[in-house]
Amino acid sequence: MTPHVLGLVLVLSLALAPTWVGAADAPPFVPIIERHAQPLTAVASDAEALALFSSQLAPSLNLSAPPAPDQQQTAGQLVAELAAWRLAAAIRKAADADDHAAVTALSQSVAAQRNWLLANDRFPALRRLLAFSDTLPAGDPARMAHLAGLAFRAEAEAERNALLLWERLQSWNDQLKAQKSAARLCGTWQWTIHNHKNHQEHKTAIVLLPPGTPAPPDMPQPARMVVLGDAVYLRWDFQRGYQEDSLLFVKEGWHLEGTFTATTGDWGAITGKRVAPCAR
Repeated sequence: MTPHVLGLVLVLSLALAPTWVGAADAPPFVPIIERHAQPLTAVASDAEALALFSSQLAPSLNLSAPPAPDQQQTAGQLVAELAAWRLAAAIRKAADADDHAAVTALSQSVAAQRNWLLANDRFPALRRLLAFSDTLPAGDPARMAHLAGLAFRAEAEAERNALLLWERLQSWNDQLKAQKSAARLCGTWQWTIHNHKNHQEHKTAIVLLPPGTPAPPDMPQPARMVVLGDAVYLRWDFQRGYQEDSLLFVKEGWHLEGTFTATTGDWGAITGKRVAPCAR
């Protein structure tokens, strides 16, 4: 199998396979919370949450730091969820140990954080937990067990919300990476296509626009572009079918080499040379 054919198999398998983001892909939240317990305990405002995300948490969560402007609210909310998760877990552990003094200390030591977390009706399960812990009498095992149950529900609420927020940030990161990768194709290319089916060669100029740029009617663009490292997958849709190109960047990104296949049965080699940079 030639390198270009192997590239075709690799690019097609990666570009066309469905991608799933879920709990199995999420970072290990509990160890991360334990490792960053001290700063999570101290954070008490949206600004502090965003600063903590950018300085410490983003690398641990495999996310970009600092977040883009339209991601900052989500990043701050994720830190709030982790702080709520930490607090609920600490109260649950104290309740499981029947340590009334520890429960009282936890509830009272984070007054500023409580005000921040419970603002705007956030964290209903945590609100119920803290309200109950404030009125918890000593020496009441039944109420301590109930407190542990409330803490468990507050942990579950924070875990669920943290996962959803992390998935949203991860999706934005993936889209940004894809856009940056596709931007490598931007420019004017001299395209040479050799059709092995009929041994004909065709040359044409192709202008590839930056991702998200509307194309005029006389400037056809690929229906799909995927760039994975130096491997490139292009799909062109036509009235009577489609063509798929599997290419590799060579010569410091100024050339593309690879193969194509089409629904008409045509197949062959493609070489591309960038003759003009991206027009932005």
